[in-house]
Amino acid sequence: MVLVIELVSLGPFYFWIRKQLDLQQDSRIQFWLQRLSSRCASASGAYFEVGCLVELRQGSGFIEPFVEVVLLDQQGEALYHSDLSRGDSLSQPAVARKIPYLRTVASARLSPVRDGGLRIYWTPFIGKDGSEGGRWAAAFDDARLRASLSWLQEGVKTNALQFALFGVGAGLLLAMIVAWHVLSPLQRMLVGMDRVAAGKFDQPLPVERDDELGFLAIQFNSMAARLKDLDELKEKLIHSITHDLRSPMTAILGYAELMMGGTEGPLTETQVAYLSIICKNMNRLAGYINDILDVAKMQAGKMDFDKKPVSIVAIVESVVELLAVTAREMNVELQLQSAVGVPRVMADVDMLSRVVTNLVSNAIKFTPKGGMVTISVSRADPINILVSVKDTGVGIPEDKLETIFDKFYQVSETKGAARKAGTGSGLTITKEIIEGHGGKVWVESKAGQGADFKFTLPVLFDKPAEWTAT
Repeated sequence: MVLVIELVSLGPFYFWIRKQLDLQQDSRIQFWLQRLSSRCASASGAYFEVGCLVELRQGSGFIEPFVEVVLLDQQGEALYHSDLSRGDSLSQPAVARKIPYLRTVASARLSPVRDGGLRIYWTPFIGKDGSEGGRWAAAFDDARLRASLSWLQEGVKTNALQFALFGVGAGLLLAMIVAWHVLSPLQRMLVGMDRVAAGKFDQPLPVERDDELGFLAIQFNSMAARLKDLDELKEKLIHSITHDLRSPMTAILGYAELMMGGTEGPLTETQVAYLSIICKNMNRLAGYINDILDVAKMQAGKMDFDKKPVSIVAIVESVVELLAVTAREMNVELQLQSAVGVPRVMADVDMLSRVVTNLVSNAIKFTPKGGMVTISVSRADPINILVSVKDTGVGIPEDKLETIFDKFYQVSETKGAARKAGTGSGLTITKEIIEGHGGKVWVESKAGQGADFKFTLPVLFDKPAEWTAT
């Protein structure tokens, strides 16, 4: 784009230079013709032709391509004529000749005149008595005149191209400087927006300038601080509400279970069914509340893990056995693949069981009837254990893989495929627990091709040479 602008702007400049060169050439020839007329006018008699020829020879030294010089009378008749193609001579024809293109000159008001491939210049011939005796006309080969300027025009073209390239380079350098000056703070602002979108409000943008971008950074920091305050207020509100709900919920659940136990007398089948529904939903609500409180505690760093040497294979097997009934009810096949000699890990058994339960139950929930969930345990590398929970369900869009572990986040494209709804905190808790154990959790998936949730945990080395579980 810069090059196009440069060429467009230099085009008129180049043609203007060419025009100036043509005008200078015209002025030079016109001056020579006026000097010829003056030299011839100062001569008389036999010296007339000699004086004119001397000036013609001098003129031919710097103006080569002229064809002929003619002295015209007032009526346009040729009185004297020099045809340089036949040698230097001025002659007075016996019969005055009429030359068509010179008639054009005789009636012209401006000089030069272009006619028949010739460029014709003229100047008045003033005699010694001061009266105009006619006109001198000089005809030049127009093509040869233009060719005589070609080297100058090529030089102008070369200089114009060099100037254009220099302008392009300077323009690009200036554009890079401006882009860096403008885009650098915008890039930092985009990074800051990504952090805010991820719920990280504690990294303000640096304010390094006093212009509009600096003001924008100040406003962005103010917005991020306000969002941080609102997020903290939301967390406090959720924490307060869940704590306030826990006591009455526990009381309702306790009285319902007492009634189901017959402490208040015999119950009808309908009453037992109603109390069962109450207990089931209260337990479900208790799970939600516990999840919310656990997320808050983990993110605040207040969750304590009771770590001890455990067999990850044994934990996975117990979870698969526990969820096998649920999988059969939903017509989903559970398959466990465990490598031989998987080492132990240092972990909290309850928390690790919770992680595996979350992942396997999610896989069952999003796998259609007749599908399969495969749980595998193996060595990822010499120092890590890899656990994979892979399903044949609806999968997760690739653009949602980074946010799937965010707090309370649920993928809108897959919510309709779940057999039962959740709070969206299970994967957040999973991530916090695994990272609290020094591991890493991630998901590999494509929409419609199932999901494969994986996590790693560091191997526990009881002895330098020990590699197998006890």
